[in-house]
Amino acid sequence: MKKINLRKLLPAQPEAGQQIILMAFLIIGLVAALGLAIDGGRLYFARRDTQNAVDAAVLAAVRVLCSPGAGEDPAVAARQAASANGFVDNGDTIIVRIDYPPERPLLNDDGELVNEDTRYFVDVYITQTIEPFFIQVVYGGDLTVTASGLGFCRPAFDPMTVPAVWAGATTCDTCGDGGASANSTIKWSGADSIFTSPSGLFYSGGDIAITGNAARPSELTGSIESVCEIDLKDAEMTGGETPSEHVPPMTDPPLPFRIEDFAPGGYFANRALNDPGYGLYYALTPGTADAHPGEYPYSDYTYTEDALGNFVSGTFSPRGDIEGLYYVMGDARLNQASFADTDGNGRGNITIAATETITANGISDELEYYVGGIIFMSDFRPTPPLGCSASENGIDGSGYGFFEGVIYAPWSGINFTGNDIHVVGALIGQFVTMSNSNMFFEYDPTLLEALPPRVNIAE
Repeated sequence: MKKINLRKLLPAQPEAGQQIILMAFLIIGLVAALGLAIDGGRLYFARRDTQNAVDAAVLAAVRVLCSPGAGEDPAVAARQAASANGFVDNGDTIIVRIDYPPERPLLNDDGELVNEDTRYFVDVYITQTIEPFFIQVVYGGDLTVTASGLGFCRPAFDPMTVPAVWAGATTCDTCGDGGASANSTIKWSGADSIFTSPSGLFYSGGDIAITGNAARPSELTGSIESVCEIDLKDAEMTGGETPSEHVPPMTDPPLPFRIEDFAPGGYFANRALNDPGYGLYYALTPGTADAHPGEYPYSDYTYTEDALGNFVSGTFSPRGDIEGLYYVMGDARLNQASFADTDGNGRGNITIAATETITANGISDELEYYVGGIIFMSDFRPTPPLGCSASENGIDGSGYGFFEGVIYAPWSGINFTGNDIHVVGALIGQFVTMSNSNMFFEYDPTLLEALPPRVNIAE
């Protein structure tokens, strides 16, 4: 009788050990999925809380930046705000880093470097380390979340705070012991002239020297302040003001305007193009000169580049009528220019903003600013430190007649000469040298637009 092997007739049975292994892998997978869900959720909320703390810290810092007179430290304000949101720097699980000014390059939306004063920026980073729960089954490290924020604030601008003549360079006793006449950052000589301002008249980071003709003294109305000495040899104070010596230095120029405000896409450039009553705007750059061959005024702009095509220098020397806002990459030489009067008010309307120097000698036309209250702005920046004379001038001008607007060289000197001149505006530079007789100089705050604080926050 044949034997039958029952094992071959029955289906194969899995080994008990294989089931255990499969169950182990399944459990690990479930725990990993649970860990991803739970710890991932913790990471999400941690990222949200960290960014909220960063935003609060940045806002606190820019509020301080917008109130420079309060004497607070933006970095301290940022840390206090982070702590109030539960992020106290313990050097381990929570690290709060404040970069003031920022260490990273500041880029615009096109990835180009922003030429801003970094004192108006603050950068905040907060890093939080979280110990994992379930996910440590498959991941043995800590979980780290980092959030960052960049804040910018330009303080409010009040035209009443601007003096008629401002010279910011601090030169006390750095040019020898010749007294105010040798060390002056404001130096004026002339006779039979009147300087008047409803607020500040003169401010000097060094000395003030007013000389001229003792028999024909000039009259000064308004407050006069100097970090060093004041010598009013041939001038008389009116209105009961008393000059103040040894005041604290004012490191920032009193106007908030930058050369970028006049460049293509800048605040005043857009205003000249878009506001009713304006519309004449010219950017004199290598690109625009190449795009308008032979076309005036671009035809009066020349430039040089190095072997790699990088800009080296440029000069705008107009030989015809000019009117409107001109942004010049390089120097502006206006000695052969005439200033058009298309609106028939008897004055040429002009604003010249140059990245380097401006020369406007022998002007006999009557000039009125075109936009922003500025006639001339030079962004020329001599290699520091500045010397003790006005030889490093950003603006050199002379003439007679009527000028209405601000002459602005915040990082260099101004030399302004002539006779029988009526100026309504201000002279603002590191050094201001004037040689004028029969001059009437008055500051009118309504020339300049009051500006509210400007705040930007970016992650």
